[in-house]
Amino acid sequence: MKPHTACIATLDSMTAVETKAPSIAIYWQEQYRNEPYYNHEFTFTDYLPAYLLGSEHYSSETSFETAEDQLCGYWTEARGRSRLRWSQARNAVRAGWYHIKRARKAYGPMWARS
Repeated sequence: MKPHTACIATLDSMTAVETKAPSIAIYWQEQYRNEPYYNHEFTFTDYLPAYLLGSEHYSSETSFETAEDQLCGYWTEARGRSRLRWSQARNAVRAGWYHIKRARKAYGPMWARS
């Protein structure tokens, strides 16, 4: 499984985010500062690739913990120009994963699919 196009969100590729995952980007733009791991030294464009990585790779057939090593491996490419190292991005990736899990449980399995 390779990172989805929307995961490769850099300052130069916000168009991909806008077309592939607009509802996810909008949600996190409003929410990211409220997350317990938020660090004011980082911006939304630092966090967004992590949210998208978790969101795009969510699977109801596995847990985040089981997928974590694979997601960590994807982070190098998916991070684009994000300044977050994996240790800083991990919780945002996890938040993106569980956001999709909750949304699909509440609204159905096609929610947030691109």
